[in-house]
Amino acid sequence: MRVKLFEFDKQRIFAHSFSQPFPQQRFEGKWPTGNFDTHYGSANDEGSVSGGLNWGTGPFVFHLDAFSRETDDIEIPGYARSKHLREQDPQPDEARGTLPNSFTEADGAALGGSYVWDKGYVGLSYSGMDSNYGTVAEEDVTIDLRQRRWDVRGAFYQPADWIREINYKFSHSDYAHTEFEGPDVGTRFLIDGYNARAEVLHEKVGKLEGAFGVETQSNEFSALGAEAFLPSVENDVHSLFVFEEVELDPFTLQFGARYDRQTNETSTLDLDFNAFSTSAGVVWKPADDYAVTLSLGYSQRPPTYVELLADGLHVATGVYEIGDPTLDNEDSVSIDLSVRKNAGRVTGSAGVFYYRFNDFISLQPTGNDFVEDGEAFPEFAYQASGAEFYGGELETTFHLLEPATGEENKKAVNERLDLILRTDYVHAEDRDTGEALPRIPPFRSTVTLDYQRDAIGARLEGQWAANQDRHADYELPTDGYFLLNAGVTYDLAIGDVNTTFYVKGVNLLDQEARQSTSFLKDIAPLAGRGVVVGLRSQF
Repeated sequence: MRVKLFEFDKQRIFAHSFSQPFPQQRFEGKWPTGNFDTHYGSANDEGSVSGGLNWGTGPFVFHLDAFSRETDDIEIPGYARSKHLREQDPQPDEARGTLPNSFTEADGAALGGSYVWDKGYVGLSYSGMDSNYGTVAEEDVTIDLRQRRWDVRGAFYQPADWIREINYKFSHSDYAHTEFEGPDVGTRFLIDGYNARAEVLHEKVGKLEGAFGVETQSNEFSALGAEAFLPSVENDVHSLFVFEEVELDPFTLQFGARYDRQTNETSTLDLDFNAFSTSAGVVWKPADDYAVTLSLGYSQRPPTYVELLADGLHVATGVYEIGDPTLDNEDSVSIDLSVRKNAGRVTGSAGVFYYRFNDFISLQPTGNDFVEDGEAFPEFAYQASGAEFYGGELETTFHLLEPATGEENKKAVNERLDLILRTDYVHAEDRDTGEALPRIPPFRSTVTLDYQRDAIGARLEGQWAANQDRHADYELPTDGYFLLNAGVTYDLAIGDVNTTFYVKGVNLLDQEARQSTSFLKDIAPLAGRGVVVGLRSQF
């Protein structure tokens, strides 16, 4: 079911995903285990190193994770600004061959440990990341970012006859980023907050089994500086959720619901929202390795504090954003239908969906410009309107040598050759005006040939995106593109060390590609031709 019942839609701040910092089982080996990855990318002169280490004694288990990544400005096939933007707004000097101010630097580490016993575990971790990167929306603006985070996580297994498992977690995050205009300090953004969650998985009550729980989070946001585009605000969200299912072979009935209470408090405003979401679905297995899923949903989403309170230049998007404190919940009804086949010569899935929104919130142009230091930035306001989305997606794999077996498509042979086809389409429009909604993806297809024989692997992939000519009035068209990618791998095992060497070619035809879903599509294309060389090891 597509309705998001269990996790509140939090802003993701970390650019690097740390691996499991909370060991949940005792360490059984004599020597530490871990992983290591390093690679170089030519399109942006990228150098990256990351790794992890696991060790322990008795009930105590530990994990260390770290990474470092650095890139130069991205090399691009042609002009930074799109053909349509250059025709609309000619400029005497055009960036070409390199995307200005697209460099990145990031370093981070996490250390975690757990106490594990037969009936559960409890773990503690500390992590941090420092990053410095350019904003392509403004060539002289860079961001210096810092985050530190504490996490506690644990579980109790079978604490009572009717409880299968209790999972809990708590995190506290201290986030800050500073915008620099050349060497001068601009605006500083600070977020200090916590998130706590507990869920209970219960044993079957008759044929009914599932989970229920509670989640709460609080964030204090403040912006310091002349160009702060948000006021200081305290955002709190408190939630209850439940998910249950009943097996009535060959059918499985599913039901879920979630309630959110959100408050946004500033020095002058106190904005409260109550949101309720629910969904119901049925999974039908007409035969082995086949499944048909139908789900219906109703969802409410409170507006974010950015959508409510923004009033200033947002350097990440290059637009002046204006919030609306009178916005109400965004609510929608939805229906999803999908079919999946898991074994045989042909496997895959196909699905269609329809979403109908009331008060769909999006950024819309006001027709005005904000002028600063002689430079004009378009003015956008958050507005609500009726909207509808519908579309479909298809993924099919042809197993050319041996059929797939088992639920997870694992092969019982040392050689395989798969032809993988993927395609998706989304239609989205404003129900009040009939006009297209902004930043919608075009029709897309991918064809992949994937070969593996013992230690050698090879992959050839073509990605095609159609022109996006159906766009909001204030947007420019987005040209389609075709990207050709390829890669080879070689696996080498020496003792307990398993290493994969890999070479990947990206955008081998050096085609200009722009993503219609991006605010920056007309000033920032995807990278041009590049090669990535690297290795990853497990020991």
